[in-house]
Amino acid sequence: MDFEGKTPDQIEKALLKLKVGDRIKFRAVTRSGAPAVWRKVNGFWFGTNEPTVRYHGWPNFVVKLNEILETEKKDEN
Repeated sequence: MDFEGKTPDQIEKALLKLKVGDRIKFRAVTRSGAPAVWRKVNGFWFGTNEPTVRYHGWPNFVVKLNEILETEKKDEN
């Protein structure tokens, strides 16, 4: 789901439905800049709604909810 033009309530509901295996597009500021990248969700940070992904050498990089630009559900096939 592309979040452009969506209301905050629609975005929040979509983020609450994230599951392990879904893909997210996010922009996180790191030492090498802030490119927008797609990554697969591999968990959640200690019982919060903040997903973790493999990114920049980190196996559990925490993505803040306001950094997420787009989501894509896991292919169930």
